[in-house]
Amino acid sequence: MLPCLFFVLSAAFFGAAQEPPTGAPAGSDPEALALFQQVARAQLVAGKPSPVQGFSLKLTVRNRSEGSQDVDIFLAYRQDPKNEYLKVSFQDNQRGTRVEQGFDGRRYWLLDEDKKFQDLSAHAYARDRERIDDSLDLCAELLLLLDLQSLQHRARELEIWTGEYGGRALRGVLPRRSERWVFVLHLDKAEQQALALDLIPPAPPLLQSQDGEAQSQSEPPSANAENAENRLERYLPRRFELRYPKAFEGRLVPREIREFTGEERQYPSRILELHRFHWQSPPPLESFQGRPKNSKPDSRD
Repeated sequence: MLPCLFFVLSAAFFGAAQEPPTGAPAGSDPEALALFQQVARAQLVAGKPSPVQGFSLKLTVRNRSEGSQDVDIFLAYRQDPKNEYLKVSFQDNQRGTRVEQGFDGRRYWLLDEDKKFQDLSAHAYARDRERIDDSLDLCAELLLLLDLQSLQHRARELEIWTGEYGGRALRGVLPRRSERWVFVLHLDKAEQQALALDLIPPAPPLLQSQDGEAQSQSEPPSANAENAENRLERYLPRRFELRYPKAFEGRLVPREIREFTGEERQYPSRILELHRFHWQSPPPLESFQGRPKNSKPDSRD
């Protein structure tokens, strides 16, 4: 299993891409809106202010729960108003090999080191699908951190807030499907750069298994308890500190993202180190199919 790479990903509720609204965000303070636009523009150091529709990148991930072990991840991600697509490559310690996994818009898949394609629709691959979902959530989350315009377009009820990093902050509501998340974007003293993003979830919903009572009877109590704990962890507040900005294809993004969970502010739960980031040309849709060249489609295609 991928060693806790996507530990505590509350972004499970980011879901598929949504069409950005037109006009000013609802219920927003004009001063806050102008400040957000200023900060979003400052992220672009060259080129036209075009939104990020997809990207490919290389990350090194260090999880506190896994000691100092580093994991190299290659991600390709793309979204449109109706769907999202993913391809991720990593060293799978459970399988003892490097694999690719992904989602092509309707199906989960895996490609092993021998380029053998596997459809992950069966119940036996539930853990694999969960990891892919976590990867999708991570990418949707990264999109907000690496493209402040995306966050600006989705924000509602913007207002000026008290910052903790020398400058003011922007506070607003981030609609998450049927939920209202609160975010706080902390700015530097010059108010030209975002230094941290807080994501504050609503109260967690009543926990119940996805398959209802039948699933709770078929799974051991320990599994149900673990699932409940994981779902509760998704509703912990988190802070992302954005460090060491660098221009990638004309966009200024952090080379290091430190994630803090709950009230912890001294020791990050994980650190993401960004090595490559390509966004100007989104990966083509066919690259998310997962099939090696000259392979035949199965009966579901």
